[in-house]
Amino acid sequence: MMNGYARLNDPFTNKGTAFTATERAEWGLDGLIPATIETLEQQAARVYTALHKKTNTHRETSVFDDALQ
Repeated sequence: MMNGYARLNDPFTNKGTAFTATERAEWGLDGLIPATIETLEQQAARVYTALHKKTNTHRETSVFDDALQ
């Protein structure tokens, strides 16, 4: 079974802040991710909004480009 660090480092199992309270306790994720619980859809909307607030400088948008790959 994966521990919290392994789960967060695996792109196929990492859900970011979408882990439920039960999953966080079961897999030892408390303290490894923010306390806020969001759905994957809420996370996507938050990142989309943040991306569109950025100016068109290469440095600001490349941070998001790298994170989305």
